[in-house]
Amino acid sequence: MKLYYLSNSTIPSTAANSIHAMHMCSAFVQAGHDVTLFAGKGVDITENPFTYYGVPECFRLIRLPRPEIPIVKSALFGNHVARRIRTMPPPDLLYARDPWSLWRCRNTPCPLVFEAHSAAGGIRKFVERQLFRSPNFSHLVVISKALQSSYAELLSATSSRVRSVVAHDAAPFIDETAPATQQQRPGSLRIGYLGQLYAGKGAEIVSTLARLMPQHEFHIVGGRPGDVKTLKDRSAGVSNLVTHGFVPPSRVGSLRATMDVLVAPYQRTVAGSGGGDISRWMSPLKIFEYMSSGKAIVASELSVLREILEHNRNCLLVEPDRIQAWLAAIVRLEDAQLRNRLGKAARQQFEREHTWSKRVDTVLRPLLDDGEDHKCVD
Repeated sequence: MKLYYLSNSTIPSTAANSIHAMHMCSAFVQAGHDVTLFAGKGVDITENPFTYYGVPECFRLIRLPRPEIPIVKSALFGNHVARRIRTMPPPDLLYARDPWSLWRCRNTPCPLVFEAHSAAGGIRKFVERQLFRSPNFSHLVVISKALQSSYAELLSATSSRVRSVVAHDAAPFIDETAPATQQQRPGSLRIGYLGQLYAGKGAEIVSTLARLMPQHEFHIVGGRPGDVKTLKDRSAGVSNLVTHGFVPPSRVGSLRATMDVLVAPYQRTVAGSGGGDISRWMSPLKIFEYMSSGKAIVASELSVLREILEHNRNCLLVEPDRIQAWLAAIVRLEDAQLRNRLGKAARQQFEREHTWSKRVDTVLRPLLDDGEDHKCVD
């Protein structure tokens, strides 16, 4: 079917939401669909977007101006998207991460699907309520059971026919797990954190662990320049901590493969790229990328992460802010057999449940269950 994917991500950019959009569109194409991605136009990165994200150039990418005007920027971008779509052949499905664009296109005569990554509030809640009441709205996709619960009241008060589907995030499928790394010295581990350095992501935990465990090598990959500088200043003198700064998505996998242990030290409050606390309903790309690598994982014991992770089966879970618990987990993972067992279990679960192609199957299943023929009706 002809699918238009509406995203307010800036492409290319360093934001995780842009990685998500590119990989979802690639997976939709692999499932046999004709895909066009609408997104904001990035200006800071000049590399070919498909090369930058490491996805095949198999779908159309239409990048439109995304005005940075407070309060009204989302509505203005939605207007740009709607105007452009009116000049194009009608789609068989509108699939959106951006509620404003979907709202402006809600009269398009085809099914509408909205994917939410955070709870609605303020004017966005009004926009989503109008979407759910649209006669052609098919279903809501959410990234966690916790977020599904958050939406339950809004859905029940708006439309009894609208269903919600939980689709945790995903990662690219690789043919083989990464080979074991060469340690610098006997007993030394390479321990990696890969991701942004926003408040609550836990980079300070990694820095503290490096200070307390000089026998191991710690690597922090990612972050905006200002955040990286702050981290380096706070970690001055810690010789076993390597800060790589931002690495393009297409090259992160090879760096992740050199690690022995991967850590996700989320705190009890976690800032998202757009601000606000996402700790209650997040489904971090990082977790699924870690699982895909077949490496041992240490993560914070948060209820939303327990939707995916299970202590002593596919990872070690520890209290977010107890540094002694993090130290003990790393010490346990000096055991190569334990690292291999946890990494293998995580990889097997990833292959079964968390590839992008499996996620596409999940988000489109309600349309198939309803017998939709995915054709626009004049």
